[in-house]
Parts: sequence; C-alpha cells; structure tokens
Amino acid sequence: MRRVVPIASLCAAALMVAATAKAQPPRQDAMWVRSTAGAPIVLDGKLEFSLNDDGGEKIVLGKWDTFSCPPGVNRGFRNVDTKDSVLLTVITGGINDRNDIGLPPAIAKQIEAVDPQALEVFKTKMGLRFDAGPEV
Repeated sequence: MRRVVPIASLCAAALMVAATAKAQPPRQDAMWVRSTAGAPIVLDGKLEFSLNDDGGEKIVLGKWDTFSCPPGVNRGFRNVDTKDSVLLTVITGGINDRNDIGLPPAIAKQIEAVDPQALEVFKTKMGLRFDAGPEV
C-alpha cells in the first residue's frame, strides 16, 4: 500500500517562494522587514546587505554566497560591483505570509509628499506596511 505524506509535514514552512532580482550598479534598495525568513543567494556579482533597524550591520556576499535572515529583521541591499548583480532569495514562512513586506516610515513620508493618494494605494491595494525600523 502506498502512503501519501502531505508536503506541509515534510518541511517546517507552509510557504516557500523563490524570487530573483537583477541589480544594476549602484542600485540600493530601501530597508524592509518581513515576517518570514529569507535566504538570499548571490548568483552573480557582489551585493552588500544592511541589517537591523539602522542598517548598521553589513555583510558583503559574492557569487554563490548566502546567509539566512530571520523573520522580523530589517534588511536591504545594494550592488557594490561594477556590473549587474543577480540575486535569488528563498523565502519561507506560514501559508498567510505571502504579502508581508514592511517598509520604513520614512518611505511613506516620501510617497505622501509626491502623491498622498498613491500612499493609500500602496497600503490598501498592494498590502504594504510602513512600520520597519525606527521613525525617521
């Protein structure tokens, strides 16, 4: 008799997503936070990751380097190479954690200064939060 084992019982996470990004130099992303764990893997180039509320902890990853970023830790990256860098991130978490991105309050202020209605769209239609890190 063949036994079927549900996939959720094979791993700790109910959700696993792989996302890629191509970053041209000197691209730098704003800090963000997730309620999920993330494991970025540099496929090509060199990226500097900033961690924690103030981005004060830095780690530079080259081709095939990776690290695990736990849930709730603010993170961001910038391309420190002279060419495009390519990143693969594996995200794991709960089944309802797919849209769990939080950005710093300073980003909300920048969006609101350009178009207050756009900020509401980011919050309601895209599900973004603006609670990552300290108020700036």
